[in-house]
Amino acid sequence: MTSKKASGKAGTSEIDGTLWEIKQSIDQLGFDVSQGKYPSSLLRDIKHAVDDLRLTLWGILEMNSGNQEKETGGASVSVRHKLAEFRMKRVERMLTDLRMDLTKGGMPGSESDLKTLTASLQATLHSIDRVTRQKA
Repeated sequence: MTSKKASGKAGTSEIDGTLWEIKQSIDQLGFDVSQGKYPSSLLRDIKHAVDDLRLTLWGILEMNSGNQEKETGGASVSVRHKLAEFRMKRVERMLTDLRMDLTKGGMPGSESDLKTLTASLQATLHSIDRVTRQKA
C-alpha cells in the first residue's frame, strides 16, 4: 500500500500518511468482510486489537493533555487506574471469548500453548487472591 507521503503529495506529515494507510486498510477490510473472506473469530480478534489501540491512544492523549487525574463522582481517579480497569475488562472479554471457543472445540492452540495459558491463569488467580486478601 502506498501512502500519500510516499506518492509525493507535498505538505503531508508522517502521521497523515500513517492515518491514510490505516483508512485504506480499514476500507479494504470492509470490502473483504463483505465478500465473506474472513471468519467471525478473526474479525473478533481484529475488533479486540482496535479496542486495544483505541484505549492506548486514549491514555496517551489524556497524559499529554495534562489531565492526569479526572474527577468522577467526587473521587479522583488517575488515568493509570482507569487504564488498569480497561485492561481488566479486556482480559475478561478475551477470556470469555476463549472459553466460548474451547467449549465449541474451535481452539487451534497446541497442547503446549494451553499448558502455558493454564500456568499463566493460575499465577494470575494467585496474585488476584493475594491482592484481594490484602484489601480485606
